Amino acid sequence: MKIVLLNDEHRKKIVDLVEPKENDYYSYQNLNLLTAVFDEDTKIYLTLAYYLSSSIRRTDERYDDYSYVLLTPMGNYFVGCKEEAGNYTDIFSPLPMLITNEKILEMIKYYKHSFSERLNMEKEAEKEVDLGGKGFTEWYLEKHYFEKKENTEQVTTTVVKDTAINKHHRIKIFSRICYGLAVVSLIVGASFHGYRIHPENVEHYNIGVTMGIAMITAFLIFLLAGILLTFIGKGK
Repeated sequence: MKIVLLNDEHRKKIVDLVEPKENDYYSYQNLNLLTAVFDEDTKIYLTLAYYLSSSIRRTDERYDDYSYVLLTPMGNYFVGCKEEAGNYTDIFSPLPMLITNEKILEMIKYYKHSFSERLNMEKEAEKEVDLGGKGFTEWYLEKHYFEKKENTEQVTTTVVKDTAINKHHRIKIFSRICYGLAVVSLIVGASFHGYRIHPENVEHYNIGVTMGIAMITAFLIFLLAGILLTFIGKGK
């Protein structure tokens, strides 16, 4: 077990799991994107995601709340714990077959007790980038996450808007087609009017009546469909 520097692949996995909010500093205030405990036996990384002290919580219970991120070969998970006077409780492994509660506790204690080592390693890593006076986590999120997420949301909004416009355009076209078919139905029905004025020719008369009824029915259906699509289009 040892302290290691995280790379960009690790950071992306952590950020995707934590989902920090740009307008909520507390959602990433204690998030560690620089160092982690690495266990060689399980190939698992553990680093801090969230911390809330009992003094801030202001309740009768005197424990501190912690939430850690586990990066495992089988996925990424949260694991929480409570600490009071060096005693840790409520640790439950998300993958008991891969890592036990005891191993997680061992990693958490190692993380806590290696504060100086982590701090020195983090300071050396921060020298390689221009943080602009910000902490590494805040700098990284602004540069690699919040901006990207905002661009993604803008693209999504544009796609949704374009889809709505295209849908409205299609509805408009279909309504015009329905009106056109309604007119065609009237014309076709009228073309059989000559058959209906000669009842002495039973065969022609029956054809004229049948086509007249069919075409007036088609006219009403297409007309109503066109009107309905017009209202739907206006609503959208």
